[in-house]
Amino acid sequence: MNEELSIRKPQNESVVVYQSKDGTLSLEVQIADETVWLTQQQMSVLFNVKENNITYHIQGIYKTHELEPEATTQKIRVVRLDASGRTRRMTAG
Repeated sequence: MNEELSIRKPQNESVVVYQSKDGTLSLEVQIADETVWLTQQQMSVLFNVKENNITYHIQGIYKTHELEPEATTQKIRVVRLDASGRTRRMTAG
Protein backbone atom coordinates (compact mmCIF):
# COMPACT_ATOMS: atom_id res chain seq x y z
CA MET A 1 0.00 0.00 0.00
CA ASN A 2 1.58 3.26 -1.12
CA GLU A 3 -0.87 5.59 0.57
CA GLU A 4 0.44 7.65 3.48
CA LEU A 5 -1.17 6.94 6.83
CA SER A 6 -1.55 9.12 9.89
CA ILE A 7 -1.29 7.48 13.28
CA ARG A 8 -3.60 8.28 16.19
CA LYS A 9 -2.75 6.66 19.51
CA PRO A 10 -5.71 6.46 21.92
CA GLN A 11 -5.27 6.44 25.69
CA ASN A 12 -4.96 2.66 25.63
CA GLU A 13 -1.39 2.36 24.39
CA SER A 14 -1.90 -1.23 23.26
CA VAL A 15 -4.13 -0.02 20.41
CA VAL A 16 -3.12 2.26 17.53
CA VAL A 17 -5.41 3.66 14.87
CA TYR A 18 -4.01 4.11 11.39
CA GLN A 19 -5.97 6.33 9.03
CA SER A 20 -5.31 7.24 5.40
CA LYS A 21 -4.98 10.95 4.72
CA ASP A 22 -8.13 10.92 2.58
CA GLY A 23 -10.06 9.10 5.33
CA THR A 24 -11.01 6.12 3.19
CA LEU A 25 -9.13 3.65 5.40
CA SER A 26 -9.13 3.51 9.17
CA LEU A 27 -7.60 0.51 10.86
CA GLU A 28 -7.35 -0.09 14.62
CA VAL A 29 -4.57 -2.54 15.46
CA GLN A 30 -3.27 -4.10 18.66
CA ILE A 31 0.36 -3.73 19.68
CA ALA A 32 1.99 -6.12 22.15
CA ASP A 33 5.71 -6.44 22.86
CA GLU A 34 6.54 -4.15 19.91
CA THR A 35 4.57 -6.41 17.53
CA VAL A 36 1.56 -5.26 15.51
CA TRP A 37 -1.28 -7.81 15.50
CA LEU A 38 -4.01 -7.80 12.85
CA THR A 39 -6.86 -10.21 12.36
CA GLN A 40 -7.33 -11.76 8.94
CA GLN A 41 -10.33 -9.47 8.49
CA GLN A 42 -8.17 -6.41 9.24
CA MET A 43 -5.55 -7.60 6.76
CA SER A 44 -8.24 -8.01 4.11
CA VAL A 45 -9.33 -4.39 4.67
CA LEU A 46 -5.73 -3.15 4.60
CA PHE A 47 -4.92 -4.90 1.33
CA ASN A 48 -8.42 -4.50 -0.16
CA VAL A 49 -8.89 -8.23 -0.80
CA LYS A 50 -11.34 -10.86 0.42
CA GLU A 51 -10.56 -12.54 3.74
CA ASN A 52 -10.19 -15.96 2.10
CA ASN A 53 -7.25 -14.58 0.04
CA ILE A 54 -5.47 -13.71 3.29
CA THR A 55 -6.18 -17.20 4.66
CA TYR A 56 -4.85 -18.79 1.46
CA HIS A 57 -1.57 -16.87 1.59
CA ILE A 58 -1.06 -17.44 5.33
CA GLN A 59 -1.56 -21.17 4.83
CA GLY A 60 1.07 -21.09 2.06
CA ILE A 61 3.52 -19.27 4.33
CA TYR A 62 3.06 -21.94 7.02
CA LYS A 63 3.25 -24.78 4.51
CA THR A 64 6.65 -23.59 3.24
CA HIS A 65 7.81 -22.92 6.83
CA GLU A 66 8.64 -19.32 5.96
CA LEU A 67 7.02 -18.53 9.31
CA GLU A 68 5.76 -20.79 12.09
CA PRO A 69 2.20 -20.46 13.43
CA GLU A 70 3.35 -20.45 17.05
CA ALA A 71 5.43 -17.30 16.47
CA THR A 72 2.91 -15.45 14.33
CA THR A 73 -0.53 -16.16 15.79
CA GLN A 74 -2.18 -15.02 18.97
CA LYS A 75 -5.54 -15.88 20.49
CA ILE A 76 -7.72 -12.76 20.57
CA ARG A 77 -11.41 -12.05 21.09
CA VAL A 78 -13.19 -10.82 17.98
CA VAL A 79 -16.69 -9.37 18.13
CA ARG A 80 -18.76 -9.37 14.95
CA LEU A 81 -22.39 -8.91 14.04
CA ASP A 82 -24.03 -11.73 12.17
CA ALA A 83 -26.65 -11.18 9.44
CA SER A 84 -29.44 -10.82 12.00
CA GLY A 85 -27.55 -8.09 13.87
CA ARG A 86 -26.79 -10.25 16.90
CA THR A 87 -23.34 -10.13 18.44
CA ARG A 88 -21.16 -13.20 18.05
CA ARG A 89 -17.92 -13.67 19.95
CA MET A 90 -15.20 -15.75 18.39
CA THR A 91 -11.66 -16.59 19.30
CA ALA A 92 -9.33 -15.96 16.41
CA GLY A 93 -5.84 -17.29 16.12
